Amino acid sequence: SVLVRNIPLHMTVDDLRKKFEKFGELRDVYIPRDYYTQRSRGFGFIEFRDARDADEAIYQLDKTSIDGREINVCLSKEGRKTPRDM
Repeated sequence: SVLVRNIPLHMTVDDLRKKFEKFGELRDVYIPRDYYTQRSRGFGFIEFRDARDADEAIYQLDKTSIDGREINVCLSKEGRKTPRDM
């Protein structure tokens, strides 16, 4: 999985998908939300079907801007957590 930090709080899963799908087929896009407010926590996860596509997305998008915010794109150390893990 790819971790995307510092995304705009108004960004949706579809917005994030559009930004990353040009690098390859996506398996999952997830933006964690605050449990109480349901607002975005400012980061998201992208899972590509092919790891080479993830590497290309990281290379092309790390340190770029979305709506004036510089995003940080890197390989995630963990995948998406299930409700049981939280």
